[in-house]
Amino acid sequence: MTQQINLYLAEFRPSRNYISGRGVLQGAVVLLIVLVVLAVVEVVQQRDLQSELQLAQERLAAQTNITNELQQNLARRGSDPALVEELSSREQQLAESREMLDFLRGTNLGNISGFSEFMKDLSHQPLRPEFQTSY
Repeated sequence: MTQQINLYLAEFRPSRNYISGRGVLQGAVVLLIVLVVLAVVEVVQQRDLQSELQLAQERLAAQTNITNELQQNLARRGSDPALVEELSSREQQLAESREMLDFLRGTNLGNISGFSEFMKDLSHQPLRPEFQTSY
């Protein structure tokens, strides 16, 4: 059996340099490329967001104009005194009609739907001879 023993001194042993100038340069280039790609992506996203913001502001301005026009139309309609007076009189008539209907529903007056059923029943009854008239 043989055994190998390294009798070299530490300064004569082969050195392994994990960080070399070439490795540092390659790492720096890769890092620079990654940073440039990220910067380009950020610029593109910012440009897209700015265009979306501009479009949203234009839509907001258009909707604001429409809202202002509708408010002006509403203000013109609400200030017509004839319409306001007619509306108040019709609301009063409606309230009175509802009050009367509630009163009629609340009381036991008998048949509030009319007398047509009674008349229909009477029309089917034969007349007695003393009530018959000759023509």
